[in-house]
Amino acid sequence: MKTTDYKDYLEEVYKEFEDVDEASIRMIVRHGLVRIGIYRKANMDIFLYNNMEGLYYYMGELMNKDPANDYKKRKKYINKLRLLYRIQRRQYDGQVYFGLTDQEYEKYLTSKTLDKVILYRILKECEANRFRTHFFKLKLDEFPHWRRTFEEYDTQHAEKIK
Repeated sequence: MKTTDYKDYLEEVYKEFEDVDEASIRMIVRHGLVRIGIYRKANMDIFLYNNMEGLYYYMGELMNKDPANDYKKRKKYINKLRLLYRIQRRQYDGQVYFGLTDQEYEKYLTSKTLDKVILYRILKECEANRFRTHFFKLKLDEFPHWRRTFEEYDTQHAEKIK
């Protein structure tokens, strides 16, 4: 199998876009390759298509018939949320979120203490678990990670949001 470089194909691109100078084309192609590398490092799928030519390009690990498809989709969605959070350079506002299943919610109503709780920095990441239907937010001064698990956590000051 012959390994090729993107520079091997630049001559064909130059001929296709004669009105654009070569330096601009190299810069555009290089930028696209760098972005693909960033998305692949974040374990994201890439799907490019051209409707006029009928060309499709897919790069990734998500398979339709994989039994762990739901888990992989959720992981990729969480990676995307975290990447967007970093790109947008959002500052931590002191709010953390957690979700409960119906059974955990019934127990929570009586004791306000949970055996195990996972606190999330991003609400959409908390909502990604399809089994959780009740969502709360808490004010927490320090929260350096994306999520944190606590055992025997007191949540008396939690506010229900959904």
